[in-house]
Amino acid sequence: MGIYIGWFVVKSCRVYCFPTHGFKLKPKLPGFGELGCISAVLCGHNRIAMTVDKYSSYAELAQSEKEGTDYERIVRPRSGALVAIIAPHAGGIEPGTCTIARQIAGADFSLYCFFGYKAKGNHELHITSHCFDEPECMKMLAGHTWIVAIHGCDEAGERMFLGGRDTALIAGLSTRFKEVGIVAETSGHRYPGTDPRNICNRGRLKAGVQIELSLSFRNGKQIPDFAAAVRSVLSARQDRV
Repeated sequence: MGIYIGWFVVKSCRVYCFPTHGFKLKPKLPGFGELGCISAVLCGHNRIAMTVDKYSSYAELAQSEKEGTDYERIVRPRSGALVAIIAPHAGGIEPGTCTIARQIAGADFSLYCFFGYKAKGNHELHITSHCFDEPECMKMLAGHTWIVAIHGCDEAGERMFLGGRDTALIAGLSTRFKEVGIVAETSGHRYPGTDPRNICNRGRLKAGVQIELSLSFRNGKQIPDFAAAVRSVLSARQDRV
């Protein structure tokens, strides 16, 4: 989620992203340098949480970070697949998300992971979903109908949050999770994922699903059932075509 700045009074519930490459003077934080992207999450209780990223685009990141040493791109398109599973903040950025994405993708769905390899400071590789524009990911998503993005969040307890613009898929996933005894929060949280620029919404339908998983959930015993549930819903859609 980037670096926390603070809370401010607001009156609604939305997510905003402010790339800073157009600023004459980029904002800075001590020890962090110039900031690439500022994300504002307007959430409940009339508050706003602001986070910042060092880079506002993949091009900016690639100028400073070394592929193969600092990060890796895992791009595995499947012939005939209409479903793509992505983990744009994998490895040390949001631990466990690529492993979970792999479990869901299996041999049937396309897979993309942006994997942080740094010994420390992987948060610097985080490009917020509204700014994430890595070319291989964008190219792959353009050829797929259903997109599911796996993310990690810092909420306490075993919690899962569903967001994105594909409301039909969200409903289908929520129903399936309930059937297998997994709680999914679909509204009233701070991960709506509805911005058209969000990477989960960059497929053919311009609408996808963003799944945010707390660390306890990612490390918990529900992951096999979770992955199987997501696969079953997505397989049903792909098989109908």
